[in-house]
Amino acid sequence: MNARRRQRPSNLPARVYANGASWYWVVPRTNKWVRLCKTAEGETAMLARLVVERRKYEAPPGTGDAGPLIDRYIEEKGPTLRSQKSWARTGRYARNALRDANVADIEPGDISDVLDFWAEKLSMQNHIRSFLSGFFFWCVKKRHTKTNPVRDVKVKTPPRRGVYIPDDHFAAIRKQLAHFEHKSSTRTKGGTFARNGRMMQCFVDLCYLTAQRSTEIRTLKWSQIDRAAGVIHFLPSKTADSSGVTVDFAITPEIDAVLARIREIDQQPRIGDAHVIHNRKFEPYKPEALLAAWTRAAEKAGLAAEKYTIKDIRAKALTDAKRAGYETKDLMVAAGHTREATTQIYFKKLDIPTSHVRLTIPKSA
Repeated sequence: MNARRRQRPSNLPARVYANGASWYWVVPRTNKWVRLCKTAEGETAMLARLVVERRKYEAPPGTGDAGPLIDRYIEEKGPTLRSQKSWARTGRYARNALRDANVADIEPGDISDVLDFWAEKLSMQNHIRSFLSGFFFWCVKKRHTKTNPVRDVKVKTPPRRGVYIPDDHFAAIRKQLAHFEHKSSTRTKGGTFARNGRMMQCFVDLCYLTAQRSTEIRTLKWSQIDRAAGVIHFLPSKTADSSGVTVDFAITPEIDAVLARIREIDQQPRIGDAHVIHNRKFEPYKPEALLAAWTRAAEKAGLAAEKYTIKDIRAKALTDAKRAGYETKDLMVAAGHTREATTQIYFKKLDIPTSHVRLTIPKSA
């Protein structure tokens, strides 16, 4: 729920609202509602609690120049990235860690100290290192410092996820998706429930049949579906700022059947920049909505303990294709990779060859 614009003057602090019998503070940027206290406890208790909560979310400004420079770096580079929100969030973590430092004085040991904070979260540690490496490269270009201290700092690579979704588990989750419904944000008493299961199924089916990242399917537009050429034009978002590899994926009969189901759901022709996968307002689903649907379907299928994610669908698709006899180089093209080694990471639980070598204990002469 987002912070509401006040309809009438109020003496309450900014982003503080009375809802029911309690006061809430809406956190900037995330718009998360944090309960402060009951209204019956009075404004003094509310203000005291507000100070405590704001301290959790508001980092001190710092005394060095690293903080303001990171802000400038995020402002300049952020709009050019597709993953701007998550990247900027990572940058704010780095800013908080270096807020009292001057860029020209930061050494590799300082970077190592910062990264040690995320020693138990290797994925986040790698994200922080990647952000800082780009930031100091930018600082060198802008002549704020002479060297990049991140270059000499190495971190562990996170272990590869080895999860494979068996066919029966995939079918069970997919079946439960058909019954997915969510409570709409209407003002009617109790709200109304909107069923989106059929569209959610189409999303999962396209993720599997095209072996593309879920982001590519979530943001897919009808203009990318080229009927004349018989292909879907994908520009993988993850590599848009690096290799820039594009993928033309053939429209197979199975994919065409899914697109026909979507047109049936829409009940009207959809072309141009309209999104293929969309909610009832014809807007693209947010990642959180798709994750919620997938998680709830897994719970109803009795598979919550397996902790399957939407990203596992891509690994299943490439693994199944490999088992079906497709060559790794062909799957590399389908996945939008530039190296076969990257594609091989997605192969999970392939058949282990059995050795039939038979030896006998040598007898003494």
